Amino acid sequence: MWRKSEKITHTIKIIRYRSWISYHGWLVANIQTRQEAVGERFDTFFAVDTAYDSPSKATDK
Repeated sequence: MWRKSEKITHTIKIIRYRSWISYHGWLVANIQTRQEAVGERFDTFFAVDTAYDSPSKATDK
């Protein structure tokens, strides 16, 4: 039988793992949608989204 504190930390690990997987899955699906989608609106959205990582990408477009 587990102690209560051990069970709580184990549950938190499972929740974190599941949320990471769901977020990762959403991220992959989002990238695939961007690649499949054609149009200026999606390009602009992608430029705005990546502007935080590197400002030069957004200004090149």
